[in-house]
Amino acid sequence: MKPSPTKTTNRIHFSDLDPIRFEDLCLNIIQRQKEWIDLRHYGRQGKDNGIDILGVDENSENWYFQCKRYIKIGLNDVISVVNKIKDSKDTLPEHIVLFVSCDVSKSHYEKFIHYSKEIGINSAQIWTSSKIESILYKSHHDLLFTYFGISIPKETKNNVAKLRHSLKMKKRIAKDFIKKDLDVKYISKYTHYEPRMKFSVGEIIIRDIDNDTYPDFNKKKGISEWFKVELYNLYLNGIEIYLYHPRELIYNENYNWDLLHQENDNRKKKYKSISVNMIGRISYSNILEYDFDGDNYYPMPHIFCRFDLNEMPYESIEYYTYGDSLQKLAPHHFEKNMRIELK
Repeated sequence: MKPSPTKTTNRIHFSDLDPIRFEDLCLNIIQRQKEWIDLRHYGRQGKDNGIDILGVDENSENWYFQCKRYIKIGLNDVISVVNKIKDSKDTLPEHIVLFVSCDVSKSHYEKFIHYSKEIGINSAQIWTSSKIESILYKSHHDLLFTYFGISIPKETKNNVAKLRHSLKMKKRIAKDFIKKDLDVKYISKYTHYEPRMKFSVGEIIIRDIDNDTYPDFNKKKGISEWFKVELYNLYLNGIEIYLYHPRELIYNENYNWDLLHQENDNRKKKYKSISVNMIGRISYSNILEYDFDGDNYYPMPHIFCRFDLNEMPYESIEYYTYGDSLQKLAPHHFEKNMRIELK
């Protein structure tokens, strides 16, 4: 029997939009990327001094956006975007982003970044048609329909089923895993600093739903297909579990941070260091089922998950400081987007 043909989707023709409509699409995408303090669309007015859209982010940094609905873009076109900003009387922004409705060669992209840095703009990006299309298909199906009439009903149906499953799993886990009679004083005194103390169980088994070798192991690279861990907390989308041993990181006054890999790292002399819990987050949607009582090998809850996120069940991996009820030190979350290479 011959395999059924695979359905293919043609590339989006951004050049079919008129220039103003392309700017509107870019504005819609930009608006959803950050929590902007200010966002202004100048392109419709003309004489924009190299700015179609101006954004001011939560750090009060300026972002200049230029939107070029071109079928093809050359090196001179790319350089002229930077020159227009350089020749204006405005203060140089911290970031510039060029949206284009076509692809850009590697050499043109690198020249754009290099030339931007030469005039004092350290952050420069080009969003090509390929990147814009990828963003639309991944996160903004409503814009696909609004601007191009592309509808993805199957995805919407899947999202509804995923949401229903997540809400059901959230209620079940809260009912089965959290202690029934938690005293209010106990909650405020202990669980704020040691959230694991709210649970009626400590250790659990995480199992790959697609693996049937338990209780044996497959000798493979990467994460084990089943393992024992300790519950840490619940978060908005799922459960949190302890991973590995405590880690140490360094951080500056803005809470930019980096993990330490050696105890004698010289950067500890320059920055503050602190021990942190390494926490894995597993979303309710990725938990397909659980057996609360376990089995004869491990009489504890077995949680069955998809291992489809880089062959792991984690939505993300986070770092928290230790809570301390005596010193009144609440756990601090070191945010992923604050991580930088501290030197």
